[in-house]
Amino acid sequence: MKISIAMASYNGERFLREQLESIAQQTLKPCELIVTDDGSTDRTPEIFAEFSQSAGFPVRFIRNEKRLGFVGNFMKAASLCTGDLIAFCDQDDVWLSHKLARCAACFRDDSVMLAIHSAEMVNENLKPLGVQFPKAYRDAVVPSLTPAPGHGFSGFAMVFRSSLPLALDERHPWTAEVLPSPIIFDHDQWIYFLSNIFGKTALIQESLALYRRHGSTVTSPKGQSMGDITARSLSVGNESYIEKAELAAQRASYLEQSCAGLSEKNRISALRAIEHYRKTAESYLVRARIYQKDASLKARLESTIQLLARGEYGGRSRIGSGPRSFAKDVCIGVLKLRRLAQG
Repeated sequence: MKISIAMASYNGERFLREQLESIAQQTLKPCELIVTDDGSTDRTPEIFAEFSQSAGFPVRFIRNEKRLGFVGNFMKAASLCTGDLIAFCDQDDVWLSHKLARCAACFRDDSVMLAIHSAEMVNENLKPLGVQFPKAYRDAVVPSLTPAPGHGFSGFAMVFRSSLPLALDERHPWTAEVLPSPIIFDHDQWIYFLSNIFGKTALIQESLALYRRHGSTVTSPKGQSMGDITARSLSVGNESYIEKAELAAQRASYLEQSCAGLSEKNRISALRAIEHYRKTAESYLVRARIYQKDASLKARLESTIQLLARGEYGGRSRIGSGPRSFAKDVCIGVLKLRRLAQG
């Protein structure tokens, strides 16, 4: 199975060589490295030219005629790949030597569309910061339309099948214009959204890359402990659940309007996803009522019972984390224990 690497470059000379060296040291060599450059003015083009002489696999360097921005640049690089699998690659990280081999093994299951691994967050000198980001909580193969057990899933930690219908309408090219903002903002969110519709997602708990944080980094995630995540979850209430309901409803509507160009097989998956997102929106609205300020105890309790009947507190919940969500809704939503404690 051939793996293409899609890299978006822009003035990356400071750390680029280390990233390229880690690609060259992969135990499973890529079939190609596709680089789309967004107008670098430093030595980035020269570094790629030098690397191509000794890489051992084809390196294509394409200068964009106009600036595409971070997301559009990555999407163009992926659209030019010819491999069976595509791995996104940043220009400033370091890959462990078995990253591609470990990810490729996940695709022995023909129904897996995406593999995501954990990564070790490091400073600019590659000193570990004691945080995994992204973080897969365990090795798992997650069914379609199911939340994956982890957080912070980022493009550089993704490998996906090139057969994924990247524009939804398979008759159209994959560019930044196909992203349904504000439903989806980034290329990695888009890949996760699509793979969760059309197949399974494989999670790898092991850190397979060093995720470098420095002053020029485009994105700035913060490492979060389980305590941080739990505290944030406990603070989510009525307005947040209404927003989540609106997002799910928008995704359902978008899929209805956009899946006409899909193959029959993929259209069936899209129809399942439409139903899933509509039910998700309904459940989030019910959950929002548990936290509505003027809702009576009876109304809050009835909403909780309704979610129980819908199976939203089980292991395959669309809107939460199963039993933990039930405990939160009862203690903080129905019984208002936090308010009592603060009072």
